[in-house]
Parts: sequence; structure tokens; C-alpha cells
Amino acid sequence: MIRHLSRCFFAGLLALLPIGGLIFVAIELEKLFRTPLLETAFYFPGLGIVAAIAAIYLLGLFVSTVAGRFFGRLVDALLQRIPGIATFYQTLRQILGYGTGKDALFREAVYVCGEAGLLELGLLTGETIVDGAKRFLVFIPGSPNPTSGRLIIAPPDRCVLAGLSVDAAFKGLLTTGKALSHESTR
Repeated sequence: MIRHLSRCFFAGLLALLPIGGLIFVAIELEKLFRTPLLETAFYFPGLGIVAAIAAIYLLGLFVSTVAGRFFGRLVDALLQRIPGIATFYQTLRQILGYGTGKDALFREAVYVCGEAGLLELGLLTGETIVDGAKRFLVFIPGSPNPTSGRLIIAPPDRCVLAGLSVDAAFKGLLTTGKALSHESTR
């Protein structure tokens, strides 16, 4: 009973974190922009949030230009060379999905063959050797909350490439399969 309550409580907490984080960021941005905006003649409650949204849009506009991509790569290279910060920065990039190639947290989407011919959608994270045999490290995310799940160590012959990008697999998990019903999954 207590195990069930704690499991449900933590699942609810994990589901609430993105929403709570968004609310927290919105409030903090409002506080940040409110003080200088209070002195203007046209201030109204929420102007700080509007200003923050405009600033984020302008930042996005800048980083999507050639000059912005150049400065982005420059800052990226700089942050990866600072001791202490480099490890944290690289981990954060991987978690957020910005890593590509060998730096990506999830390499590709796979189906793991289970009991009675069932397939589970998983994300290949790496390879290892267990008792002299090659094994795949596959994260099986929960649905619709892919932050929960389990890591399995599977033999390669039990894994089949899903033919989906990692983004498409996440989209399918978040929509409890609805987004996958229109995709060719093999």
C-alpha cells in the first residue's frame, strides 16, 4: 500500500515538474523584467512575461542566422574547454538531445523482442560486454512520461532497428502511440 502510494506520488511529481518549471521560469522572468519596466508609462501586469517572450524570440532569431550559428559554435567550443563546467555542459546537452553522433544520449530507436512476440519500443544508448558477449544498452521509456522507464541489457539478436528517428520515437511515446499509427514503423 505504501509502495503504491509513494510510486504514484513520485510519478505525479515527475509529471508536474515540467509544468512547475515553466511556471517558475515565467514568474522569475516577470520579476526580472518588471523592475526596469515599472518606470515606463505603459507598464501593465504581465509586461515582464511579454518582454521575456520577445527576448526569447529575438534570441531564437539570432541563433538561427549564420552569425548566430557561428557564435553558438564558438560559445559551445568555449564551454567544452572550461574544467568543471565542460562535464556538466556536455551532460546537459546530451539530456536535452542536442548531442549528435557519438555525443547523442540516444543513438537510435529500436524494438526489443519480448515474450510471445511482443515488441517494446526502446532507445539504444550504447554497447557493453557481458560474459564475453556483446550486449546493447537500451532504455525502455515509460509512456506517456518518457522520463520514467528502465534500462535493459539485451543481446543484439533481440533488438531490431525501428526505422524511426529518436524524435519520432519520443513523439510516439508522448502520444501513447497515436503519432506512430501514421508512421511506417518497419
